[in-house]
Amino acid sequence: MPANFLKKWHKMLMAKLTLDIAKEIARNREGECLSEEYVNNKAPMLWKCAKDHVWSANLNCVKNSKTWCPWCAVENRRTRTIEDMMKSAEKKGGLCLATEYVNKRDSLEWQCKEGHKWKASAKDILKGTWCRRCSTPGRKRVIPNQKIISVQEHITLEQECTQSKGMIHSIENIINDDSILI
Repeated sequence: MPANFLKKWHKMLMAKLTLDIAKEIARNREGECLSEEYVNNKAPMLWKCAKDHVWSANLNCVKNSKTWCPWCAVENRRTRTIEDMMKSAEKKGGLCLATEYVNKRDSLEWQCKEGHKWKASAKDILKGTWCRRCSTPGRKRVIPNQKIISVQEHITLEQECTQSKGMIHSIENIINDDSILI
């Protein structure tokens, strides 16, 4: 068989498989892929949701998107309330100190379980950010029954580790032990 024929055949087969995948994705989302041809992952295709909204989007966007129909997404977007913000803070063990919610871009005052207070938009909190002071890398958390050691004790421990010939331990293993806080 000529190589040209094999390349064409392979391309047609892949397009068929990908069109089948697109139609399956649409069925799983209770909709339809209206396109009858697949060009590539970035070429626009026609889609229809269960509410008969029709739009154009490439397969890559539809496949990797958390949302389905852009029209339904707008309809389903609900307005948040101050109670929603308070519940969000409560889930993180903190408080929303604001008394009024205007929109997700306005700054509200928050307090973490350690008592730190700061201002941040509802949008940032809903995306998962929280108290910067508590989440700063390198900040040590105190664990019950934790031994606090001095820098000199740290150096002594490090020297003991490097001098012990039969033991393969690193200072990181000792320092990362939750029973020690430097």
